[in-house]
Amino acid sequence: MSEPLSTVRCRVGWAMATVLLMASILAWDSFYWQQMPGDFNESAIPAFAMARGEFHCAYPTANQSSVPPLYPMVAASVIALTGLSNMKIPESGAAARGCPSSEVGAIDWHSPVLLLWPIGLLGWPVLLAGFVLVVRASGWGRTKLEVLGACLMACIPALAGTLINYFHPEDLFAMGLILGALAAHLRRRWFAAGVLIGLACCAKQYAVLAALPLLVVTPSRDRWRLLLGAVGIGAIVIVPLGIATGRGMFDALLGTNATPVGSATVVARLGLQGAARTVVSRCCPLILAAIVTLWAQSRIKTAVRQPVVLTALLATSLALRLVFEVNTFDYYLMALSVALIVADVAAGSIRLETIAWILAAGTLYPPKFEPLVLVVDKFPVPAQMLVALSGLALAMRPLFRLSHYGSAVSETAVEAIFRAKDYGDSTSVTSF
Repeated sequence: MSEPLSTVRCRVGWAMATVLLMASILAWDSFYWQQMPGDFNESAIPAFAMARGEFHCAYPTANQSSVPPLYPMVAASVIALTGLSNMKIPESGAAARGCPSSEVGAIDWHSPVLLLWPIGLLGWPVLLAGFVLVVRASGWGRTKLEVLGACLMACIPALAGTLINYFHPEDLFAMGLILGALAAHLRRRWFAAGVLIGLACCAKQYAVLAALPLLVVTPSRDRWRLLLGAVGIGAIVIVPLGIATGRGMFDALLGTNATPVGSATVVARLGLQGAARTVVSRCCPLILAAIVTLWAQSRIKTAVRQPVVLTALLATSLALRLVFEVNTFDYYLMALSVALIVADVAAGSIRLETIAWILAAGTLYPPKFEPLVLVVDKFPVPAQMLVALSGLALAMRPLFRLSHYGSAVSETAVEAIFRAKDYGDSTSVTSF
């Protein structure tokens, strides 16, 4: 799979991945027909309001949006440029004073495919670009492995779930920016990494989990550059939009409405309310991600900044989110699924265990298909623990493997270790 490909073949591979994504969306959508994806108003109301220049209408309190402002702002630009800003958005009852009421307009909202363009698929090019950048920064760019990874990523059920069941394309957007930040970090471009991870945090809250390992493993003398980039771009995006849109945007950015009471996870079954629930579900993953990163750094020293290790730390941080979530929806699994594929590509082979996990996660949490949905509805906590803990084990496996060598492992030895037959070659897709 390390055979080099021409630029033309790489582009053909990207096109194939895009076709596979569209086929996956249409295939999952055919299982069940509904008027529109859930949560569509969370990003549609801000996007259409911004496209019309009515920024004070973007985040009405009644809408309870948990979508930070970056993605709606980008979507608003596309909506305005394509002339769709006059299109009325779906009924939500969330109009603010002085804003047009939300009611169904001329578009046929009974066709979910029409929702995908122009605002639904905006996240895919960003995700694909981020994937290509991090693969090339890992030393596997312009190879068959790059194309295979992109095509496999396009087939992830949870990726389709961000567009057809619950409408959260900002997750794709944020994950693409996270991968871009990871690629910049691998190339020791600290300021660029900070800018991209700052933009990711402005697109989705879970990006903070990815920012933590990047910040910890950055050399202390260069850490200020990463922080400057992240804080600077965050201020540039948030301050003017916050002034224009009001308090509702800050509530969305902080995820005030992102931890509703549920009963489908271990943390939800604890019966915590308010601040206590937020602390457990949001702070515990951050604390444990920091502990794991510091442990890895203490064990393998500077080799922690190698692609195999850094991608594994990213996947571990995202897996910890699933362990402590108060709800588990199908699109929540997208980020970890992508991170596992990226970690495998960085190691030089895509493990069959990763394929099996993606298939199992898609079976337990399908974008649509009632017979499968009934399984997780009946056994919610066992399903969550099975998916979350197995995903965490897969993410941490490279870290445990390297920790066995301790500080004796050098940066140049990391690649040789992961080329060993007992890690990937005998149990990987790329060996067939």
